[in-house]
Amino acid sequence: MRVTNALRDTVFACWVFFDNFRVDTISHTNDCDALRLDMITTPSIYAGYTIYNFESFLNPPHIGDSTYLGVQNVRWDAVENIHAGVTNPDETWKLRRGNYTFVDNPPPLKNSKYTVEITDVFGKSASYTTSYTVPAIAAYVNIKAEEKKDDQWTDVSGETVEGEALYEIRFSHEESLNAQEFFWKGFGSEQSQSQREIIWQEHTTSPSAWIIPKVPYKNEILNAYTSGTYRVRLTVVNTTTPQRCADSTEIRITVKPSLFDPLSIPNAFTPNDDGENDVFKFITGKEPVSMRNIRIRIYSRSGMLVHSYEGAVDRWDGWNGKLNKSNSEVSDGVYYYIISGQGWDDKEYSAKEYKGAVHIFR
Repeated sequence: MRVTNALRDTVFACWVFFDNFRVDTISHTNDCDALRLDMITTPSIYAGYTIYNFESFLNPPHIGDSTYLGVQNVRWDAVENIHAGVTNPDETWKLRRGNYTFVDNPPPLKNSKYTVEITDVFGKSASYTTSYTVPAIAAYVNIKAEEKKDDQWTDVSGETVEGEALYEIRFSHEESLNAQEFFWKGFGSEQSQSQREIIWQEHTTSPSAWIIPKVPYKNEILNAYTSGTYRVRLTVVNTTTPQRCADSTEIRITVKPSLFDPLSIPNAFTPNDDGENDVFKFITGKEPVSMRNIRIRIYSRSGMLVHSYEGAVDRWDGWNGKLNKSNSEVSDGVYYYIISGQGWDDKEYSAKEYKGAVHIFR
């Protein structure tokens, strides 16, 4: 209020606070990348001034500003857990001040109603919850991977996916959300010229299928990888909405060259037909499964060849202590073996022969 007379021109200030405000509704704008929630209030601009904030009074807001100068707190929330299954989602959208907020990291993945509560500087509050459920349309991709060891599938999701050749692995998209179509692609080894070559691909609409790589165009199972680093890409699509929201991710598979563990070889055996340790063979669970073929030669102390084998690892029955697969038993004592072979990565091990000694006791 301005008072003017002949002597002076005086300005008097007063502060006016709305004591009756409310949230009328919450509107939303939903797309593949974010959900925007807008709060509609009465009055449309709630511009209160704190008693001690003279700067706010001297610089009042312009019409159309979405700033609530008299609001102490604004809290948004979802009735449902819209980010269930997501690791460390950004939740700062809940405490953004103003008449709108964005849920965008990630966007909502579950259908939910939403609530907003505002509190003014005097502690008065108003709240509103949507009467309808806001649909979640964003797709969310998640790859589940399992490796095969000792004929058992073990979950390696979230870990470094690596193993030694020949590496068996399978994939699942069942933990992806809001998706009805699933596109898989496997790319060649990054150590070769085929790193951009698609070595297998698959498309499915089954939400719980296990994906086992297959050779393109031949429908042959590519159930294992040789050495190198591979990429596997999954793209999921929500086909229930016109936007066809999609999400993609990749994982890398590191396959180490074929290895041979010397600890897989026992240092003694007792071929006395008692059913215990009668055969010299690889220790169960430590077989060199990464080797495609092996060559085994066992010699006596005098240098005579007493046993030999060449072929697949899983077809070697071991040595029963008899001379060159005859019925003649060799004497107790120390014998020497030489093992070489070829890995699934086609690496020859002839230059890296494994040598050692085994004792026969009866």
